[in-house]
Amino acid sequence: MSGPYLAVDCSEDGKCVIALYQEAVQRTMIESRAQGVLHAIDQYLQQEKVEPSALQGLGVVSGSGSFMASRISTSALNGFGFGLGIPVVQLDALPESTGQVAQVFSKVPIDSFAKPRYASEPNVRPNA
Repeated sequence: MSGPYLAVDCSEDGKCVIALYQEAVQRTMIESRAQGVLHAIDQYLQQEKVEPSALQGLGVVSGSGSFMASRISTSALNGFGFGLGIPVVQLDALPESTGQVAQVFSKVPIDSFAKPRYASEPNVRPNA
């Protein structure tokens, strides 16, 4: 089983969960809005002594939570994956095991990217 893989879930308001899938699954909850997800990933990978270039794939949970969090986290991880030349997939939830996430990535081409899903229509209002 190759790896490591990294997945992010920013569906909970004001919090993101970062999951690192290696031999064992490691998760951390960060107090960060979706806007800070790349910085949080960078800090987490440094803490775990994992080089970004070692990652084999990225996953992002979208479909629940706020429109803005889904849009930002999906865009951020797509850019990160594009820069690393690794696939990015949209997930309904964080996988429970490294085997599950490896199975997801075994089915996608290297140049895949995540398409965001939204729980509801955006509620965009003009500035008053």
